[in-house]
Amino acid sequence: MGLFSSKKKLRTDGYYLANKTGFSELINMRYNLFYILYFNDNGIVAFLEFEDEPKYYDRELHFDFLKETTYDKFSVCSRYEIKNNKIKMKFYVPDSPSAFENGEVNQKNYRQWEGDVKNNELTLSFFKSYFNDSLMDYTIDYYFTDLNFQFHKN
Repeated sequence: MGLFSSKKKLRTDGYYLANKTGFSELINMRYNLFYILYFNDNGIVAFLEFEDEPKYYDRELHFDFLKETTYDKFSVCSRYEIKNNKIKMKFYVPDSPSAFENGEVNQKNYRQWEGDVKNNELTLSFFKSYFNDSLMDYTIDYYFTDLNFQFHKN
C-alpha cells in the first residue's frame, strides 16, 4: 500500500447532518426533516430525527456516547458495518408491546440506512421493512436515495 489509501474513516469528533424537504401526498403537507448520525469507535451509531434544524449540541452526552459499548436493541442506537467504503446501519422495530418488553427481535421489521463513506460526508439511502397487512407479507419501502450527510465538528 502506498502513502494514500482509498479507505475512508468515519469521524467520531462530531456528527453528520442531512436535511430532506419535500411534499407528502399522504398528509398533503410540505415537510422539512433533519437527520443526525453520531458514530463511535466501538461500532455503535446513534440516529436522531428532527422537524426543525437542531440549534444546540450536548457535548457531555456526546462524550458519554463515545464510550458506549452496548445499547438497547430498540433504541436510537445500533451497530454499523463498513466494508470497502460502504456503510450499513439497521435499526430494529418491535412487532408489538410484548415483543418490546421481551426483547424479541424480528429480523424482517427494521429501518435501514446504507451508502458510501466519503471524506467528511456520507451519501446514504433510507428504507424500511415492515409487515404489510394488505399483502399479508413483509414489504420494503424505499424513502429516498443519495441523501448527503455533511460532517460537523464539535
